[in-house]
Amino acid sequence: MSMLSFSNPLFIVLLTTGVSVWLIGIYVLKNPPKKINKLYGYRTPRAMRSQQAWDYAQIAGTRRMIFGAMMLCLLSIGGLFISFGEIVDSLLAIGMIIIVLMWSLYKTEVELREKFP
Repeated sequence: MSMLSFSNPLFIVLLTTGVSVWLIGIYVLKNPPKKINKLYGYRTPRAMRSQQAWDYAQIAGTRRMIFGAMMLCLLSIGGLFISFGEIVDSLLAIGMIIIVLMWSLYKTEVELREKFP
């Protein structure tokens, strides 16, 4: 019988990143930046082109960020049962985080390009 491994980097990294991004996403969704700025919010050149694009990006990008964070939390469960070794598990976790963040960025940028050409 296999024991759960709470010390697996795949579990620890994905869960802590997922929960952190989830909490930040909820905060930003409830307190979106009102005006275009260079410090806070979804800040890509496309999002900063107009106030309308900015307002849209704050909601769309943050919702995707929250969804991605939930996916990271779900994926972390796999780390309780599966281990490929500390280094491989760490690299897998980092890779999954990058994929989720890039997916969120890509989808939001595509929508911004379509809605605000």
